[in-house]
Amino acid sequence: MIEKIDGFEINLNEKSKRIINIDITDEILNKLIFPFNKFDITALEYKPFTRFTIAKSLDDLSNNKLSKFLNNIIRDRDTGCFIIKPKKLISKIDEIFLVKLSTAVAHLIGTPNHDAMAGKYYARFHVKHEDKSDSYLRKAYTNMDLHTDGTYVKEKTDWLLMSKLEEKKCGRW
Repeated sequence: MIEKIDGFEINLNEKSKRIINIDITDEILNKLIFPFNKFDITALEYKPFTRFTIAKSLDDLSNNKLSKFLNNIIRDRDTGCFIIKPKKLISKIDEIFLVKLSTAVAHLIGTPNHDAMAGKYYARFHVKHEDKSDSYLRKAYTNMDLHTDGTYVKEKTDWLLMSKLEEKKCGRW
């Protein structure tokens, strides 16, 4: 299942053979900055074509191998999961860049459902040290049991992409 794609370091996860780790090299990240900067978040939210444009920018840098590889992973019962991330965070990568990267990855797999609660093609929330919300997704120390029951979408959900944009250590642990 491991594939060789220039600009991406791909390995099996050390904790589970079902998870594929994909690290994006600095070279690819630097090449994404220009096409990602062409569109702001508002353009991505209101113009679906722009989401596919940044997805194409990412896939083009992999010679169109990344989209096929990601689709193979999520459709394979022996894997079904990948962790894709920058190999290292460089100063040019901020929260906005990571939202765009997540958007590009999601659109390489397919067209995301519209999240009725968020009113967008994505939902964004903060996980906090202590949270009074009824959603386990916002609770920092609760197991995240992924589900696709369509709680906030009307369409059938085939896959789920979750992105961690920021992490801060608290004094508790």
